[in-house]
Amino acid sequence: MSRVHLIVQWLGPFPPWMPCFLASCAPIRSVRWLIFHDEPAPTNPPANVEFIPMPAQAFRERVRSRLGIEPPEKLGYKLCDFKVCLGELFEEFLGDAEYFGWTDLDLVYGDVDRFLAPLLGPWDVLSFHGGL
Repeated sequence: MSRVHLIVQWLGPFPPWMPCFLASCAPIRSVRWLIFHDEPAPTNPPANVEFIPMPAQAFRERVRSRLGIEPPEKLGYKLCDFKVCLGELFEEFLGDAEYFGWTDLDLVYGDVDRFLAPLLGPWDVLSFHGGL
């Protein structure tokens, strides 16, 4: 079981570095990535990365029904505004996760299992952004 689920909402073609992102996710056992997307998913992703089709219109409908607000017609970079709401928007996909968060595709992960495990038990919130 993955203790942490990380959500990505992505619209448009996947970036050219996607194979590097996926390769960096593969060895990490404590994290499951949920990537909601509107373009064809890469073939043969690691077992801990799940691609879930979610066209832009379906995302907008989800925002309307779950948050009660009208999302912009052109989402683009405005998707970032919804990051803090992704847990609410995709709650049914979080299953038995003890923790969840959001991330982006422009990262290459290292030995996350080694440094994350000691942090998970005593804390309710983890943030790697200074000042939060």
